[in-house]
Amino acid sequence: MKKFTFIFALLFPILAQAQVGPVRWRVDANISGGSPSLGTSAQSAYIGLFDGGLTLTNNSGSGTKVITAQIPCSSTNAPSGTTCSAGTESIGVAFTPPGGWKGDARACVEFGHEMGNSSSSAIITTFQIVETACNAQVVTQEGKSRVPSAAAANGAAFTVYLPVRVCGTFTFSTGGSQRCLRLMYEQAITATPSSNLIKADANTSVGNRDVHWEVYPLNN
Repeated sequence: MKKFTFIFALLFPILAQAQVGPVRWRVDANISGGSPSLGTSAQSAYIGLFDGGLTLTNNSGSGTKVITAQIPCSSTNAPSGTTCSAGTESIGVAFTPPGGWKGDARACVEFGHEMGNSSSSAIITTFQIVETACNAQVVTQEGKSRVPSAAAANGAAFTVYLPVRVCGTFTFSTGGSQRCLRLMYEQAITATPSSNLIKADANTSVGNRDVHWEVYPLNN
């Protein structure tokens, strides 16, 4: 009996570690249903993107826990599902990491940026993923990857469509509580562009274009 107790005492830390293992999770979602406008004015501070026609769709997976996300909303309205019951839908994801997890997470978002330029206009837009409170728009944590998208006319009007991928790294001190990540932007504009949009209308004739979000832990 004493021998068994001694062996169990030696093996218990190993067995416990093997049983707990890493906390594996991810967020995988698409947002579609509209083409949020970035406007025709300069923005000197990061601002969010909103469109009342947007809907979030969660994607399934295997091998890793896929967390069900909600879509963040405008103003002080908290997330309520894949659309907003109050306020306007935002390009972002609201999710709750597992309660036993804390650490760094990587978030990435992919989308198409349409810029329609007049003969004398120029657009320089810089995108970044940020964290906000889920019932506010104030930036509480920046992802620190700032990706520019730009086009300038040279005497003739034209429209360009640029693919954009932005990622960011976020530190979450605790799991088990809802987090909200949003796509925000700053921009400089000269003259007045004819269009300045995120193309997420899910148009079937051009490949069902939309916005794709991924979030996953970096250290388990």
